[in-house]
Amino acid sequence: MRVYKLNENESSLGFTHCIRLAYSAVAADNDFNVAAATTTINAIPLAAGDSVVGALAHVYCKTTPAGAGLSAPLVSVGVTGVPAQMVASGPLAAGRSQMAIGPAATAGGPYESDGSAKFVTVTLASTSNLSLATAGEVFVYVAILRAADLGRVQG
Repeated sequence: MRVYKLNENESSLGFTHCIRLAYSAVAADNDFNVAAATTTINAIPLAAGDSVVGALAHVYCKTTPAGAGLSAPLVSVGVTGVPAQMVASGPLAAGRSQMAIGPAATAGGPYESDGSAKFVTVTLASTSNLSLATAGEVFVYVAILRAADLGRVQG
């Protein structure tokens, strides 16, 4: 998994961060190298007062996670303890996007961290072990307002 903080030009669509999940032949770099049907990845840490603008989250599947025996891959995006806070669980298919505009079906809108160990999470699921994947690339875009950044802006 790689997390990118988007620059000013890249963030013009309203997103501040991009999370890239991808298959790799190198086990340590393979985000699907999990001997389970479901995994939740702690992608971006949230400090006290940080807010995830839950009304704006986007999943783009560039390459469908695939491999012999792997079927029906799903993804959801949330925060620690609420795996579908921003994007409800949905199928991954090449070229397909899932976008949350407003709260996901199971949760409620923007999220503010209370300062405990919280993360933006990405949950991957399948009907079989995710480690069967031999391909796959998924991008998750989120908008995060950092309390530390807002504290520096004074009028």
